[in-house]
Amino acid sequence: MFNDITLILCIDKDHINELQYAWKTWKYFKPEITTIPNKILLYDTTIKNQLGDLKFIDSTYSLYEFKNRSYYFSQRDAMLTSWFEAARQVKTKFYLKIDTDCFATNNDSRWINAISDRDNFRIISNPWGYTKNPQRLINLDNWGDAVDYINNTPRLNLLPVEGSNKVIHSRIISFLGVFDTDWTHKISESCWKNDHYELPDPSQDTFTWYCAQRRQDPIKKIRFKKFGFVHKRLKHMKGYIDELPNI
Repeated sequence: MFNDITLILCIDKDHINELQYAWKTWKYFKPEITTIPNKILLYDTTIKNQLGDLKFIDSTYSLYEFKNRSYYFSQRDAMLTSWFEAARQVKTKFYLKIDTDCFATNNDSRWINAISDRDNFRIISNPWGYTKNPQRLINLDNWGDAVDYINNTPRLNLLPVEGSNKVIHSRIISFLGVFDTDWTHKISESCWKNDHYELPDPSQDTFTWYCAQRRQDPIKKIRFKKFGFVHKRLKHMKGYIDELPNI
């Protein structure tokens, strides 16, 4: 079913337990995810001694160590950027990015058909309506002006309402998303420096959305929540998940 897709998961000490709960919901409600034949798990070097805790993943996967934490301002920036390091290891045409706080709540399999036209898109992900901190979008415009595979297109010039720190616009949020692998490599190639990524914005979904939007590459926006996926903190889901049978 998904031979052209690699599942990518990125974890650190704050997310290894969360993944165990998410995995239980995927296995129970969306087994098509846990049985994807190609899986990559990128882990932060600080949890190298905790990899035995991943025994709940009862199928084959490839492990890659994320060693470049010291290059980033914060752990959050490091983990948001680490998706690109994971994507470097992908051999399939697409990869499926799922965050560890994306849980399944029913067995609605229509999402499979919703991404079946993925050959026509560079990104398939959830719609979102704003970006906080307008300077981030200015930084991306400035970066795009200097890169030869983007600078032949106009700046987005997205600005907030006066007095607001939030820019209202159409974009994506990728707690779950399908991305074109070669396209990802193309848009991020100039950001690979000294064995790590230096993105103009340390956010996987903001950066990929920006590149697609400015280049006018096709994006498909799907509300995956209507197919039984939720994006919530574990504390709001733990009781519900504990009640699910183990399979």
